[in-house]
Amino acid sequence: MGSTALVDRARPARRGPTGSPEPVRIIGGRRTRLGCNSHGCPNVAITIGTDGLLYAAVSGAGPTRIEVFGRPAHGDAAPLRTIAGLRTGLASPNVFVVFMR
Repeated sequence: MGSTALVDRARPARRGPTGSPEPVRIIGGRRTRLGCNSHGCPNVAITIGTDGLLYAAVSGAGPTRIEVFGRPAHGDAAPLRTIAGLRTGLASPNVFVVFMR
């Protein structure tokens, strides 16, 4: 089970040993539902909404869905909620943007 790292490119970041920006948070593990499963390995696009929640669009390994994580989510954190189903109109996202009202 792999991990997903979130790098905030909007602010200066410390550089890691490879010279790449260090992640703000790393989430991964069985409870996150972001790793490989019996359907394969998913494509994951992540953004942080203006509400501070972390939104992960997941496609390619089972039904396309959006997993919503709390502000302090890190490690093997379970999502707060899942947005999924035929009525959502979700289909294999290539670009992921969260608009808040």
